[in-house]
Amino acid sequence: MSTGGQDSNATDIEDLSVEDLIKWTQKQVPYCTSEHIDIDDSSQPDTKRVHVQEGSGKTTDTQRSLKRKAQDLAKSIEVAQRKAPRLLALAELCKQRREDTLHHFQSNFKGWEDAKVKLSSPNVSMDIPFPFSGSTIPKRFKTRGEDEACYHYMEREVFSELVDAFKGTTRDRSLKDLWIYGLMGYGKPYLLATLLYFLTAQGYRVVYLPDCRIAEIINLRKMDDVEEFLLQNWDASVILAIDQMDALEDPDQFQFKAQAEMDAWWDCHSNVDLGEYSRTQVEDLTGKIPLLLDSYTVKVVVRQSQRFASRMKGNLRDADWAAYQVTACITGSAVLEDIHPEHVDHRFFYEKDGLGYCACGIVRETVTKRLAQLGTDLFSIADSIREMTQLISNVPVVGYSLELAILQTIRSTGISWLDLVGSMPQIVFDAHPKYVLEHTYALYVPKAFNSPAIDALILRLDHSKMKAELIPIKITIAKSHSTSEDLFFKDWSRWLEYLEDYDANLTFLWITASGEYLTKKFEARYRERREGPKMLVRPAYSSVNIPLKEVNAEVWRKYWNAKIKPPLELSG
Repeated sequence: MSTGGQDSNATDIEDLSVEDLIKWTQKQVPYCTSEHIDIDDSSQPDTKRVHVQEGSGKTTDTQRSLKRKAQDLAKSIEVAQRKAPRLLALAELCKQRREDTLHHFQSNFKGWEDAKVKLSSPNVSMDIPFPFSGSTIPKRFKTRGEDEACYHYMEREVFSELVDAFKGTTRDRSLKDLWIYGLMGYGKPYLLATLLYFLTAQGYRVVYLPDCRIAEIINLRKMDDVEEFLLQNWDASVILAIDQMDALEDPDQFQFKAQAEMDAWWDCHSNVDLGEYSRTQVEDLTGKIPLLLDSYTVKVVVRQSQRFASRMKGNLRDADWAAYQVTACITGSAVLEDIHPEHVDHRFFYEKDGLGYCACGIVRETVTKRLAQLGTDLFSIADSIREMTQLISNVPVVGYSLELAILQTIRSTGISWLDLVGSMPQIVFDAHPKYVLEHTYALYVPKAFNSPAIDALILRLDHSKMKAELIPIKITIAKSHSTSEDLFFKDWSRWLEYLEDYDANLTFLWITASGEYLTKKFEARYRERREGPKMLVRPAYSSVNIPLKEVNAEVWRKYWNAKIKPPLELSG
């Protein structure tokens, strides 16, 4: 991104006389003289037709080149004449939009620094003129009232850093591009549009493409055409701003989190029902991006991150995983200075001060589960233990690490407390599992990143007696509670599909950090009908609570050692 300068002098071809047109042409192509150009305006007085005459004598390569250039110029003049009225109207509209922007800026801010501070405060919002001369604002921008020339902007703390980053490009000529990366829902289009509003009010010249996916916004088809357009039509340098460029990847990264913005959202939504989630868990899953509280947006993010994981698995061999920076980003570890674009997706992961970060817990858990489904574990049990102990104060991350370690332990060694000894296959499922009845026992893991009912399910079969035992599992560092059990039994019949020929019983297993052993038995629940037999609402089942140490004693020990260890005090 380069900075702008003074306005260039425009030439209105439509208003030129024949003599002036010849003079203008001679300036553009110095090798042309009045003898080379013949303007025939006899047939259509309002249209000047240009013919280039051949020279006399022997035709040289230079003459042929001059002829071609003159012919191209003639075509350009004809095109310019046809477009002149539309371009003049567009120029007038652009001029009016710049005046509106300047008036709005002067009415709301005292200057550069005042605007920078106010546009960065999460407690302030305002309607801002959209910095584009098109007929309508893109649908992703919110408008209010009847004034569709403005969009509603909720101030972002990161805006001041964005302005500083732009100023850095003006001081350092080696920094030509400024990229805004971030997860879907972070408000990148708003930040970009507001930056352009800000720069336009400061006198910068901006070329803004609000959506690079819409072909109608520009007639230039190739990057060479864009370069030629800028060279031929602008005496001054310009700022070229392009939105919706998610398909392009670059090793630079630009991502932020702002606690103040999330705090402002909580203040406005103090009565929101969080269900079984705590405020800390919500902030972890959303990455402090309030828009991710919208279920549709979450589904899109999950789908995109699943595709990313599948693409990585398909492109990289096992030997390449050392360069796979997603592991470092999820764990907050050091990352390479020059990350290859194939090894990271900047919509979901970013780098700051040499460390990698994940945009939100939704992506962290979705990518991990998708790769596990494809046969690749991002973390070993030792990796999960290390992350758990290093980030013991971060409850969501501790819970996530514990779940990974416990599920891997169950898959590799079983649960001796339940007489399940030895390894078992792991099968990832959508919604409800389709059981593989050939296995004596198997571990089924939901694909959903936040399955509210269970974290996994073990199916144990006795083919000789045609008996089946379903063991839904919930892993938590908190105490067991009835919510997950209620959610599981809400559609319990779906969990028993494919087991019609078996005599099934259920044991809901809680694996907790509380250290308690507890067993409760619940009788079957029926509902009376007006006619016919009673309807089974919930089958009989046992609810069992066991401590972590019954599955993995090392995880249990390291967890409690980290919990009771005093925090590290740094002097100075």
